[in-house]
Amino acid sequence: MNKKAMILIVIVECILAILLIAVIGKAIENYHQEVFCEEIHFVNEQGEIIDDTTVRVTNLVEGCQLHYVIVPSDATDQSVTFHSEKPNEVYVDELGNVTFLKQSSSTTASITVVTKNGKTATVTVAPERDMSGIVHID
Repeated sequence: MNKKAMILIVIVECILAILLIAVIGKAIENYHQEVFCEEIHFVNEQGEIIDDTTVRVTNLVEGCQLHYVIVPSDATDQSVTFHSEKPNEVYVDELGNVTFLKQSSSTTASITVVTKNGKTATVTVAPERDMSGIVHID
């Protein structure tokens, strides 16, 4: 066998090896399917889904921390963003910490949490009032 034929055979074998690696890589990639978020819910500190759509905040100075769960729990991308309906009055940061910028008994705002694939949950944050209707700002 001459030298040119040997080189040609080696080149063809290399190309076949590269194609085989590509096919195996694609098969492995397809095996690891992405798990999408199906639902997102606000929860209380015990992890129970909040049925009432209003979270009452007792201390307007300190604000509150919003908690959420993603269903299914093994969703591939669990990152979220928070949005306040009234960012000049009620601010929410990237971790769900709510701060009342306007500390008034009438200050309320809807807070929405959004997953990467567009699932949302919304809750209203409002001051807690005692029996007289007065809001105590500590």
